[in-house]
Amino acid sequence: QRDHGNRLSRRHARLKYTVESMGTKRFRREVERRARVSFAPPRPVSFEHQGDRYGWSEGSDGNWHLTLYIENGRIADLPDAPLMTGLRKIAALHRGDFRITPSQNLIVAGVPSQLKNQIEKIARRHGL
Repeated sequence: QRDHGNRLSRRHARLKYTVESMGTKRFRREVERRARVSFAPPRPVSFEHQGDRYGWSEGSDGNWHLTLYIENGRIADLPDAPLMTGLRKIAALHRGDFRITPSQNLIVAGVPSQLKNQIEKIARRHGL
């Protein structure tokens, strides 16, 4: 990165752009030469699962994150699932982050343990 990275643009002063400009073969040879190591040949990789894990997960800081399925990424009050109203109630209770995933789902992030049960009840009551 030091010798081959872009110093003119901070935006492009990242390792991924250096690898992109050098190519993986050249980059690999250069790392092997400088580190005096030899890497094993790459192994085939297959991805079995794509998407979000729904439900609660605990963060390293002890806070909780709730991933909610949002059909087609659309939040609206439907007759059988008042999603917008439910999220509004969660937002009034929880002043943390709401994050949209690449799969168009929603993460209620950074929920303290003491709010977890209340948010769970609101989510269930509103079809989230």
